[in-house]
Amino acid sequence: MEHGTPQKRGQEQSDELLALVRQLFGDDCYTVSDLRQVGQSIVYASEAFAQFSGYEIDEVLGRDLAFLQRDDTDQEGLRQLRAALAEGRPCTVVVRNYRRDGSLFWNEQHHYPLRDERGNVTHLVSVQRDVSDRMHALGVVDAGERMGRHGQGGFFGYSVLLRPDAQPQLLWVGEACLHITGVPASELMDAPLGSWVHDEDRAAFREAQVLRRAERSHRLRYRIVTRDGRVRWVEDHGQRSWSNPEAHAVAVHALVRDVTAERRSRGELWHIDNIDALTGLPNERRFRDRAEQALAATRSGGHGAALAVIDMDAFSFVNDTLGRAHGDRLLQEVANRLRRVTGPADTLARLQGDRFGLLWTNVDDPEHVVPRLLRVRDAVSAEVPWRGGVMRPSATVGVRRIGGDADPLPRSREFDPGAAYEQLQQEAEVALERAKRDEPGGWACAGASDHARMRDRERSERDLRTAIRDDQLVLHYQQRVDLRHGTVSGVEALVRWLHPADGLLKPRAFLGSLQVAGLDPALFRWVLPRALGQAAAWRAAGRPYRVAVNVGRQTLEHPDFEAWVHQELERHDLNPALLELELTEGTPMDVFERNVGVLAALRERGVRISLDDFGVATASLAQLQRLPLDGLKIDKRFVDRLVAGSRGDREMVRAIVSIGRSLGLTVVAEGVETDAQRSALRELECDEVQGYLYGQAVPADYVVAPVPSGD
Repeated sequence: MEHGTPQKRGQEQSDELLALVRQLFGDDCYTVSDLRQVGQSIVYASEAFAQFSGYEIDEVLGRDLAFLQRDDTDQEGLRQLRAALAEGRPCTVVVRNYRRDGSLFWNEQHHYPLRDERGNVTHLVSVQRDVSDRMHALGVVDAGERMGRHGQGGFFGYSVLLRPDAQPQLLWVGEACLHITGVPASELMDAPLGSWVHDEDRAAFREAQVLRRAERSHRLRYRIVTRDGRVRWVEDHGQRSWSNPEAHAVAVHALVRDVTAERRSRGELWHIDNIDALTGLPNERRFRDRAEQALAATRSGGHGAALAVIDMDAFSFVNDTLGRAHGDRLLQEVANRLRRVTGPADTLARLQGDRFGLLWTNVDDPEHVVPRLLRVRDAVSAEVPWRGGVMRPSATVGVRRIGGDADPLPRSREFDPGAAYEQLQQEAEVALERAKRDEPGGWACAGASDHARMRDRERSERDLRTAIRDDQLVLHYQQRVDLRHGTVSGVEALVRWLHPADGLLKPRAFLGSLQVAGLDPALFRWVLPRALGQAAAWRAAGRPYRVAVNVGRQTLEHPDFEAWVHQELERHDLNPALLELELTEGTPMDVFERNVGVLAALRERGVRISLDDFGVATASLAQLQRLPLDGLKIDKRFVDRLVAGSRGDREMVRAIVSIGRSLGLTVVAEGVETDAQRSALRELECDEVQGYLYGQAVPADYVVAPVPSGD
């Protein structure tokens, strides 16, 4: 008897495929299209896609994904997609799409064709995300380069869509608008185009938008009114970026540059008014201006901030005994040191005399302040060569945090950013006086809760620094086994902390604190030479094990990361193929993209690159496609459910192995603890395994312990 008609069997296979896709992609924003149907209809859409597009799922099913393009079909990304589908290969494209309400957005689509058991492409999985901000920002940068943007002064970008029969549609505004208009981008997006323009110049501004539809580029000058009522002159450079002939729409990228200073009768007046002549830092007036802008942004829902007042200790002694010229030199040296530990979004200023101000942004937790405070302290207190000897200056710091879980700013219409700044500075000054009384050369934070949490974080970071400096850390190694031959193919170096009070600590007990403190690169520099030294010792003993070393986000982004690896490989005269760098999969995709060149260079030299904990983060498949990889590790959570879980759990692992193998990657399963798991992974053709079944992480001398021989 037949087991159903071909149509029924085909439907059952499709249902199983959709179930597997839902397991693999989880809560991602994606659709599944049946390429066998006329029109390549969407047969499944995730809830995230419905929210993403503004359509109900029922409105999406049965339609071609191209419905999001409406009549905007002349796009390079669509041509690339058609070519990839014709060849049955995966691809990534960026296209212009339109939500249900008609709003334009840039859609980054990762398309993955799925094949049946005969190898025929039957379905297409399309993972999608909104990259409008990135595309508009790149468009503004490109427009600026084509227009030959020069000159000084702050600027921000915006993008606008112009139609002959509709009001201009503001598509995007750069966050830097806050520094010029005093208004966050989110508020400007909710207001009509040109809401920042002075009333007397608004008509001319509207007329300019009509000209921009017909002209390749256009430049105009007008006045804006900032949130606090000040008038500034700006220069607006517009450049046509793309057009949609069917809809008679034109997109324009524009740069708005502050030219107020240039319009003054004497250009140096702004510099005199805002910059400290001795140190070249912003002065107290400029600092107050930036602080008020940050307070306004925090009040409207932005990230928190922290204001620090830094007072040099015993500075009057230098002036009185060595003379003012030496005191000025010391202030210049301290200013330069503080510049080096200040982020690009923060503001450093000389307030008056020997007192500096620091405004830290993106501070939502008091613990975020501690690493910055310690960098300030270390920078100031480093020895200074002085008159044939050395001087060790010091400073005391008072801090007041606002926003995040700190005291909120008042949200009433009567909010006065000037008064708020004065209160914030006064409380930081009070904290400074308390620190000078209780701990000269130290710091204090306004607010008992903040102060206590910051002290705890400081102690934790101090202990970690001591652990790295004093070799309280040790390396253990967990062996990795080739499933086909049952031999040790390599090891993973895992750090342990031999804490003087708490005993042997595993990474989960301290890695979080270490990353918050910014010590991940320091840990990598401690681990790498010791791991490679051990690999060299094993090679000399006739056991050339490949050693895997973990690489966190902070290490990957460090400018010296590649040099460290090359230096240690040469120092130990080690074949690069014996080193594997395991990237943390939870690292944001933009970090990987910025460092693809470094990873590719290391891989070209022979170092293996792999992705750890695969399957946890949402952009995993896109990462695999873009990164120069040799291997990936299946996260332990999938291995745990492999035997005791459902059929879907097993199929998930099968899919991951299949994806890895199709890309030519070595697939490693971690967390293998039972014979049943090992047997299942062997059946699924996983390449390598590691876990307690083969032994825990152990000191190097115990790595040669025998492994299970197999079924």
